[in-house]
Amino acid sequence: MSAHKPDFTLRIGGVPEHFNAPWYIALEEQDFQDRPYDVSWTDFPGGTGAMCAALTNKEIDIAILLADGITKAILSGHTARIIGTYVDSPLHWGIHVHADSKFERPEELAGQHFAISRHGSGSHLMAFVEAEARGWLSKQQPQFTLVGNIDGAQEALANNTAQGFLWERLMTRHLIDSGEWRQIGVRPSPWPAFLIAARPEIIQKHSDILHDMMLVVQRRCHEMKAARERTRAYICQRFELSEEDVDGWLDETRWRCAPEVSAMALEDTIETLYRVGVIEKRARVEDLIATSVCEPSQVLPEAIYDLRVAGVRDALSRAGRAFGTMRYEELSTLGEFDRYYDYGTASCEEAARQLGLRDGRQVLEIGSRVGAIARYISHHHGCQVTGVEIQPALNAMARELTARCGMSRQVRFITGDITSIQLDRHAYDHFISLMVVLHLKDRVSAWKNVFPALKYGATVLIEDLVLLDSNALSDAHQELAREVLAAPNLVTTEHYISELEEGGLVDVHVQDLTEEWKAWSAERYEQFVAEKELHLSIHGVEVFESRCLFLQIMRDFFAEGLLGSARFTARKRGELETHLVETRS
Repeated sequence: MSAHKPDFTLRIGGVPEHFNAPWYIALEEQDFQDRPYDVSWTDFPGGTGAMCAALTNKEIDIAILLADGITKAILSGHTARIIGTYVDSPLHWGIHVHADSKFERPEELAGQHFAISRHGSGSHLMAFVEAEARGWLSKQQPQFTLVGNIDGAQEALANNTAQGFLWERLMTRHLIDSGEWRQIGVRPSPWPAFLIAARPEIIQKHSDILHDMMLVVQRRCHEMKAARERTRAYICQRFELSEEDVDGWLDETRWRCAPEVSAMALEDTIETLYRVGVIEKRARVEDLIATSVCEPSQVLPEAIYDLRVAGVRDALSRAGRAFGTMRYEELSTLGEFDRYYDYGTASCEEAARQLGLRDGRQVLEIGSRVGAIARYISHHHGCQVTGVEIQPALNAMARELTARCGMSRQVRFITGDITSIQLDRHAYDHFISLMVVLHLKDRVSAWKNVFPALKYGATVLIEDLVLLDSNALSDAHQELAREVLAAPNLVTTEHYISELEEGGLVDVHVQDLTEEWKAWSAERYEQFVAEKELHLSIHGVEVFESRCLFLQIMRDFFAEGLLGSARFTARKRGELETHLVETRS
């Protein structure tokens, strides 16, 4: 490490496994050398339990550990708190027995002894999960033999002091290939594989550094799939795995390394641990998280959002702007991933023209994505903009880009659901939303929640999808709209107007944009397919196919005359007008 920053070092701990390759590469390539802190890494072959002990003893500051293990530790009194998600795909645990074992199927291990690295470790907790899933937990509790690490498990299975052992399946591949062990089953964890936790003193003093640390490693996480051949070679050499094994593992692994955690996933973790008897009482998700650093999300990450965030990272990297400050104009290098809304800059300019945006005006935007519209409005029209976005990953990206452009004083972002999030009363001159509200199931609640936040006389502009015929969608079409377009409640223009009026808005006007969007949806799909190899190399098959299907269904719905698009403008009554109407009634 460089010598100009020896005063403060973040001490990180993790298992010596392929999942942590991004950390190894970041350290080997000296990614932290220009940061105002140093980073050191310690391998913990003993796993989550060993890292929890090291956090308690202040031997490390941060740990990359199993979601179930840190959840149990915190609910048992550990002072560390979760600061982010590292890998949000599940961990696949191999169920192992000795080659000479009489057991052939996982269910035959009912009531037998399981080797575990230590109490509270993943190998310990997953034995309960396996027992419950196989249906014998209520009848026969698992028995445990403490072995410390995989070497101890080898000895325990060899001398029959333990009959089964659950461990990450690729890390035991050498024992399977050598014929020492057999793998008789696989149990995926019912929660994200790895979370990031830190000691409370570090969280209190260095929240900004924790964000930066995750950002640095996040870039390497993204490159794991973007540079697949290089990744495969690195993993094969360092961990002595076959190319076939590594390819399968890469396909199923999703890195995030971001200051967010799925509230839904943590709730499921808590509930499962309580149900199998590992913890004695349930707790709130907020009790596990350092909310000053990490945002709990109400929704699990979607491929469409992975594509946008990963696309931004890749575009920045290719432009040589992965880190550091940048001029607003340099964001143009991001192309479609920071596009000023799907239909381009012209939509932002038309919205600004119709709303009459001016210096100092306060604007509220619903569905701010990675902040492109908010920054455009602020930069070109001098407005103060507040963006509301339900996806923490998008909001984290929005804040980062905005800060790097020096625009954080003019533009801010709030993570939350617009139907329920608290907003300042009478704070905004304008409200804008471009092709986002279609994802809401309950638009009226959104309008009613926004209404008190608008100043008297505030103006509103919304672009959204509408049905051209309320009876046009078959059951199959409706399922595609819900599952692929994430549009659970499409309605006709007339119905949309009535919802806006029910929310308190008046003077609603509609401009039909169907023909423009029909042409654009076809062009967008064709362009995406034409760039297939680029998208596959950056995002992988799963994300590409998900996005491709989304664009295809959008194109087809417009082409078949099922969907239309409209621009709605409206206003909130002025103060005197409101007074007059109220006195009339």
